[in-house]
This record gives sequence, structure tokens and C-alpha cells, in this order.
Amino acid sequence: MNDVIREAQRDLINLVDQFDIKTFPKAVLLYGTCGSGKHAIVEHAAAKFGIPVHLIEDKLDPDTLAEFYLSSNPHMYCIDIDQLIRERRVEGLQASLLKFVEEPPQSAIIFVLCECATQVPETIKNRCVLWRMHAYTLEQLQTLQPTLTRDIFSLLNTPGKLENFTVEEASKTMEFAEFFLKNIVKASVSNILTAIPPKFESGEYNLDLFLSAICRALELEVEPESFELYKLTKDFQKDLKVFNVTRKYLLDRYLLSCKNIV
Repeated sequence: MNDVIREAQRDLINLVDQFDIKTFPKAVLLYGTCGSGKHAIVEHAAAKFGIPVHLIEDKLDPDTLAEFYLSSNPHMYCIDIDQLIRERRVEGLQASLLKFVEEPPQSAIIFVLCECATQVPETIKNRCVLWRMHAYTLEQLQTLQPTLTRDIFSLLNTPGKLENFTVEEASKTMEFAEFFLKNIVKASVSNILTAIPPKFESGEYNLDLFLSAICRALELEVEPESFELYKLTKDFQKDLKVFNVTRKYLLDRYLLSCKNIV
């Protein structure tokens, strides 16, 4: 765990340290934005108790889960709900996942991780203690990247995002987002559909970062169509988390909807 995560998440770390392995919650729902350090908190808890961590998103079938009950030694199990949502597996696994969280193996600790607690089925959420990751300040993240400005911080606002994207990439994406919003009115539908998607398919721009830049730009506007575009973009971001396999179709639909609004 780096010093920035340790400083920003001090309250959570202190909370973990208050428990021993016998009093620690059996199931914790830990939620926070992408790259905020959720896995670092899990690893801190596992290190404190000296137990192994198992990532089990691909081991949630009833037969595999049954094997976890055979061990008498303490283990920590980590489940990334966001991955299950992207792969559209939550509904099919909900019964076995609920049973695992409700009646965990002896001496087991379960961490359920997600970006937004509202994405987790209520039946599972109600069986967990909810812990939220704290937001990072610009000053904290500038210790990792001194050239980080307040504008770029609106996109790269966690240590994980700073690892995945450079300041230059974020700045370039913000410029592209502003260009898109300025020119979509006069662009033809065919030009939009042939010029925009390849920029993401080729890796020139990251779609998720682009959408965040669109939202940031629209937050500063007051026109009614800006609000409609903002809402459309937020909905598209949610759809991408759930329907990852149809990103191309969803992107085309989003671009057409943007054109219709303006």
C-alpha cells in the first residue's frame, strides 16, 4: 500500500485495525470509484490477520464454493461485483453468492468489492457491513504526479487512474471531448459513425476516459440540451458496465442519440 492510499484511507485502515480475526465482520461490502485502492484495503486486512486472499469471481459455481467449506483454516475471499456485472453473471450466480455471503465458511472473511453500492443486489448488500472508500484530494495525488492540474484531476482522481493514464493522455482526451461537443451539430451522421468509433477501437483514445471528459465539459454548461447530453452520457456509462460485450453497438447508439439531441 503506497503512502497516498494510506493517508487518504486512514480511517478505513484504523477501522480494520480495531478488529481481531474473531471480531472482524464476516462479510464487508467495500465500495469506491475505480482505482481508489479497494484491493489495497483487502490486502492490508489479510496481512494483519496473516491469512491468504482468494479472488473468486470465476469460482462462484456451487461445486467450487462447496470446496471452500472443507477447510478449517481461516481464509479471505474477495469478489469483484463489477466484473460479474460486466460479464452479466450476477443474476445467474445470485442464489449461490447469497448463500456464500449469508453462511460463509468457518473462520472465513468475505469482501465484496464494487464502485457503487446501488449496483449490488439488495439481498446480498443486506448481509454485508458497508464500508466506503474516501475521496482523494488534488494535493494527495500530486505527490504521485506533480504535474497534475485541477482540470486533469477531474478525470484522474484516484491512484489507480494515475497508474493507467498519463496527464498527457487525459489532456488530449479532454481536448477531443470539447472538439466532439463543438462539432457534432454540423457533422453528418455518416461522418460521426465512421470517424469517431475507430479512435476508440484503435486505442488512440480510451472510451471511459472520453465519457468522463464529456460529463466534465457539460457540467459547466447551462443550456437544456447540455443537461440532456449529460444525462445521456451518464446512462451510457452505466450501460457499458453491464453490457460490455456490445460496446460497439452501444457506442453507435450513443453517438446517434447525441446527434438527435443537438
